[in-house]
Amino acid sequence: MFLKLILLCTVSFLLSLSTLLYSSEPLILSEQVACSDNSNFSNSYYLIQVSDIAQVSQYFSKLSSLIEFKKENLRIGMQIGSNQLHYQYFDYPNQQLLKNNQELFLVINKLLPRYREDRETIYFLDNSNQTNPKHLFKTKNYKQKKTALDKHVLFSRVKRKDRLELQALIQYEKEELVNITPVIDIEAQEVIVLFTHFGRMQAKISMEEFHIANYGLPNTFSVLKFELLAPKTDSLTSKESIEIKKLVCNIKNDFTQKFPQIKQSPRPNYQFYHKNTHQLLPSRDLFERFPVIYKIGQASLLAFIGFLVLYLFIGRYSKVSIYKQIRRTTGKK
Repeated sequence: MFLKLILLCTVSFLLSLSTLLYSSEPLILSEQVACSDNSNFSNSYYLIQVSDIAQVSQYFSKLSSLIEFKKENLRIGMQIGSNQLHYQYFDYPNQQLLKNNQELFLVINKLLPRYREDRETIYFLDNSNQTNPKHLFKTKNYKQKKTALDKHVLFSRVKRKDRLELQALIQYEKEELVNITPVIDIEAQEVIVLFTHFGRMQAKISMEEFHIANYGLPNTFSVLKFELLAPKTDSLTSKESIEIKKLVCNIKNDFTQKFPQIKQSPRPNYQFYHKNTHQLLPSRDLFERFPVIYKIGQASLLAFIGFLVLYLFIGRYSKVSIYKQIRRTTGKK
């Protein structure tokens, strides 16, 4: 017992010492020269493996205390927050959008109240179109259902005046719009370090953990994001814009130096989610097209488990009754 106590104290001391050494190197971003003034920083994403998630989470949690600003950069503010999002991706039964490298999905900010107009947003992304790849559509819930699209799981949320625009983007020959159905549901939790300029969001570093609904199979991923945000108004001077880019770029460089084993990955998108879900469950497409098969499989599995439990219980009860009967017979003799 005494040796166990000594071992426990030693391990606790080493862990606290490692944490102290790890966080004792301040990251003075404004004085680093790793990112030049003319560097074209682009948004970067890193898929975190299970073996690295603990260390990366520790690094991210201490990020705000590691950043120091020079006096001339006090106009740049920093805020820390969290978010809970629900993503729902849609596609045709033959996966036409996936084949064309397009994405159609609904985003629900679960922390916002239901009366907020910006709680739900529908996005259409055409990754093959470099000039105008992103389209946003605001949602509205109509009480009166006048057409078939008013009863559709996606189009019923789109404002009627915007439906023609969305239809033109995703309409294909021999494809009915009403055939578009949900294919992937994602629950995401995000912790954000946000950089602002007079209250306007300019850049963010976020740690996102998302769980993909995959017919009962565990399917959870974590992604670290370094992103520059497009402000609604260009309030930054050229010098301030350079400082924002240097700020995020230097943090990213510091991260890659501390974790060289983590390689940069593409932006998590419909293709990424589809690939990872089908690696765990190749028969996912079959379940999506014929959900009755999955329900029958579920019912069969539950019936088998119930039969097994009943069999074991009856078998045990019968053995006890036989044992008691033998004891009575032996006692009489």
